[in-house]
Amino acid sequence: MGHRLQPHFSLKFRNGYELLVVLNAEHSTVCGLSTLYDDFELRGGEMLVFEFDGVSGFIVHVIGNDNSEIEYPNLVHHMQRKQPRVVSLRNDGLKFVNFVKEENPICDELVPPVSFKRACGLILGYQNFGFSNEKQIQGGYANKIYVFDDNFVEVLFAGTPLSPGLNLHNPSVGGRIEITVQPFHMYQYAYGVDIPSEYGGVTIFWCQKDYVYIYTAKNAWKLQVKKRRGNSNRTALKDGWLEFRDDMGLSVGDVLVLEYAKYCSHHFVVHVIKNGGDN
Repeated sequence: MGHRLQPHFSLKFRNGYELLVVLNAEHSTVCGLSTLYDDFELRGGEMLVFEFDGVSGFIVHVIGNDNSEIEYPNLVHHMQRKQPRVVSLRNDGLKFVNFVKEENPICDELVPPVSFKRACGLILGYQNFGFSNEKQIQGGYANKIYVFDDNFVEVLFAGTPLSPGLNLHNPSVGGRIEITVQPFHMYQYAYGVDIPSEYGGVTIFWCQKDYVYIYTAKNAWKLQVKKRRGNSNRTALKDGWLEFRDDMGLSVGDVLVLEYAKYCSHHFVVHVIKNGGDN
C-alpha cells in the first residue's frame, strides 16, 4: 500500500472532519496530527483505526479508552467550509475492539464494552458475525469483524465470498456483472468505468457514493462507485479502478466478470476472459 500514498493525503472522520497530513517516507511516519488531538480532546489511551479508502487517503475511526468507538464531537477542521456530518448508528454502524490474549487465545465469548451495549441495545440477540471477506459465523450482533496482527495491521483472509466455509453451507452465485474493457478505460487518468444499465438489479442496492470489494483467491481491492445524478440511473466504478486495472493486467477487449453471492451485493469474485477467449 505504501507506494500508493502521496506525500500529502487526507484523514476523514465519520463526523465530516478532514485533516491533511504529511507522509515522511524516509522515516515511515505521518506528521500533522496535533490539531486532531486538540479538536477531539484526546487525552491518551485512545486508538486510531485507519481504513484505506482504496485510493490514497484513510477513513479513521477513533476507539476510546473503553475499547468502543467514541461519540464524535460536532465539529469540522477550522480550514473546512462545511457543516459537521451527523453520525448515524443506523447508517454507519459502530465499532469496538477486543484483544485476543496469549493466556486465553481460544475464548468462545467476549463481552462488548458498556457504551457499545448501551448504544446498540435493540440489536437482536442472535444473528451473524461477518468477516471482511464476507464469510460469516453464527453469533450475536450482526457486525463485520476485522482481525489485526501484532503490528495492528488488518489480516486479509484467504478466499472469496464464494469460497466454501468449514461450518457453512457452500454459497451460491447470486448473479454477475460483465464489463468489456474499452480503449478509454486504459487511459492514464481514466475518469471511470460505467456499469451497463442492465445490471440495475445489483446497483440499486448501492448508495449514491459507495464502495464495493473485489476478490481473487489471494488479493482484494476496494473500489468506489458513484451514481450519476438525475434520471439516467448510470453507475460507474471510480476511485481505485486504475490500481485494480493494472494489478489485474487488463487489456482492451478483455471481459471483466464480477460474480456475487446471494444477498451480497457489495462483494464480488473477479474472473477475466482475455481478449481471444482465454480465462
